[in-house]
Amino acid sequence: MSFYSASALYPKLLVSYLTRLNNMKQLHYPWQVIMVDYGQIWEPTYQMEAALNQVDEEIQLALLQQDLYKISNRLADQLKQEARILLNNVRQG
Repeated sequence: MSFYSASALYPKLLVSYLTRLNNMKQLHYPWQVIMVDYGQIWEPTYQMEAALNQVDEEIQLALLQQDLYKISNRLADQLKQEARILLNNVRQG
């Protein structure tokens, strides 16, 4: 999945959410967000992808699909929650 972002905050929130899901053992595979290039509108382009080079066992499409469902389920609400957590951390110094 590729996306544009004028702010580095959105990818950071997505990484935080992926890390939280991974720490809670909600995902079958590790996922990462990388900056791939600048798009046609001169905004950074990011890509979320499974970090399959970190997986030793055989990759199963069904498990990747389950991960994508888990990540995308209520994604907007989850990113808002990550933003609230980040804001609270900033306020606490």
